[in-house]
Amino acid sequence: MIQTKITSVHQFLECIPNRTSILFQPVYRGQADKDWKLIPSFYRQELEVYDNTNDNIIPNYALVEETMLDMFYQKGISLLKKYKIKNQLDLMVIAQHHGLPTRLLDWTESPLFALFFAVEDLNIKADACVYEYLPTIFGSYEGVAKEKCFKNDSQYNFISPRHINERVKAQGGYFTLHPLLKKVEIKPLDTLISEGSNSDELRRIVIPNKFKESIKKDLHKLNINCFSIYPDLDGLAQKIRQDFSEIPLLVKGLQYKANN
Repeated sequence: MIQTKITSVHQFLECIPNRTSILFQPVYRGQADKDWKLIPSFYRQELEVYDNTNDNIIPNYALVEETMLDMFYQKGISLLKKYKIKNQLDLMVIAQHHGLPTRLLDWTESPLFALFFAVEDLNIKADACVYEYLPTIFGSYEGVAKEKCFKNDSQYNFISPRHINERVKAQGGYFTLHPLLKKVEIKPLDTLISEGSNSDELRRIVIPNKFKESIKKDLHKLNINCFSIYPDLDGLAQKIRQDFSEIPLLVKGLQYKANN
């Protein structure tokens, strides 16, 4: 995997090549720690396994996923009506954007959005990175949503979802849907790609920790901020909080002292 290091927004944009495949432009994913694996949140959970043969330990991934999605739908049905959910993949996309662990890994068509995700949390004191992924395989959304493909245990799929919520639409969202494994071994996306025919699909751009804050401030000047990326009340609140954290107080009042 090709790797590059950058220290500014300008340098970041300069190092992005004009790459295309037959079907796609590159998509991007920002991570606050470059050492994090390209593994979806569902496989980062600590799940119990059961051994029903004494020879072959089988993870209960299928059961856990089915139960989690079913509970999300049944208990949130009144809140989910506005999304016009047609299938389990629709439900998974919505669940992903509300924090439920899924087999989806988020990507965006905007390199600057991905850079923002990488430097957004300054409390993480690690070098960040942006992955650039040029897919050469593609599964149609409706095709992947079908039962057989949705529960595939051997292949990942790159998909462009329906814009069923504002965040997916605003972020130019894409996903890789990872296999529903029937074995303990979990392979990150870079391993899955390297096992295929084209290992040049993925490259990594590293942002040293000491440059994350300055890059975040420069992105803010370009209107790349919480509200432009999260166009809802949560994003607006985050943006206002950040704006006011950077504004010095104009008047220093007297300290209040209670009468004894």
